[in-house]
Order: sequence, then structure tokens, then C-alpha cells
Amino acid sequence: MYQIVPQIEFSDLSTLSAEAVAEVRKRGCFVLRGVIPEAVASAYNDATTQYCKVDNKSVIKGFPEDDKMVFEAYWSPSELKARSHPNMIAAQTFANQLWHTSSADLPVDLSFPVTYADRLRQRKPGDAKFALGPHVDAGSLERWEDPVYMSAFEKILQGRWEDYDAWDCEARPNAVSDLYQGAGACAVWRAFQGWLALS
Repeated sequence: MYQIVPQIEFSDLSTLSAEAVAEVRKRGCFVLRGVIPEAVASAYNDATTQYCKVDNKSVIKGFPEDDKMVFEAYWSPSELKARSHPNMIAAQTFANQLWHTSSADLPVDLSFPVTYADRLRQRKPGDAKFALGPHVDAGSLERWEDPVYMSAFEKILQGRWEDYDAWDCEARPNAVSDLYQGAGACAVWRAFQGWLALS
């Protein structure tokens, strides 16, 4: 019996059954545990804390103002090490290959992950004050205003939702997802929105 959000151990990734992969596709998300060994992740976390609190205290912007937990830090040494860890690359490659396309000339390589640098978050244990509200990254209104982006959802809009394949990336890389260049907009198609938790 599977959980609503599938939980997978990194050590099981290479031997995951077709049934488990189908469950991930059905749910559209998953939690992958044990990607970076605990001691390594802890060292990255400690170094990141030091970087934000001491090394660049006056330089790095953050919020909420009274108790910063989100920092405008994207390329600290520990972030780079975590993103380029071989296990992280393997995890991203697995996730990317859940997608498919029938087009040979689509400008995307699903076997090669590209690093996306998101801002750094260090939430405190038990925190209930700071949380990101509901939001949609990589285009919201654009899904319905850009004809290419809208074509990704064509079968749903035609009332044939049973025929919709959420894992067909055919239209997505060429879609315009930043028509309004909002602060959080991204012009590049991201196969997944994923966070690497170090604690």
C-alpha cells in the first residue's frame, strides 16, 4: 500500500519496480530520502548556517525581517556542493526521465539535469509562523494566455481529460512562462520543483 505522496529511499532508486514508478507518475510528486549521506548533509547545513549568519551577515538579504529564514543566497560553497553531489545528480536524472516526448527535435535533454539555483531556506524546527502560501511557479496566467503553454493542456480543455498525459513534455520547453517577468518568474522549463533538505 502506497502513501498519498510516495516515499522512496535513494538506495532503492536503481531497483525501483515498474509499479512504484507508476505510482510516482500517478501522484505527480514524491519524497526521496537519504540522497546525501547524513554526516555530509549535516556538514553542508552547518557551513551554510555559518555562511549566512557570520560571513555575509550584512550582505545577504532575507525574510521575514524579524527572524530570517529565507535568504537571497544562491551560490554559497555548500549549496554548490549539495547541488553537484553525485547522488543529487542521480536523483534529478531519475526524476527527469519520468517525462517523455515524441519529438526528436525538442530542445531538451531529459537524461542531463540542469542546476536551478533557488534561494536558501533555513526554517526553524516547529516553526508555524513562516510558510510559503499557495503559489504556482513557472507561469500561472501564462498557462492560459500563451498558446504554446495552453496546448500542453489541450485535451483537458477539450473535455477529454482521460486522454491527458501529464508526463508529455512536448509543449512545455517552448512555452512562454514569464510573459510578465514577475519577481519569481522563470523563463526556462523546469521538469521538477524540488528542494534538497539538509536537516
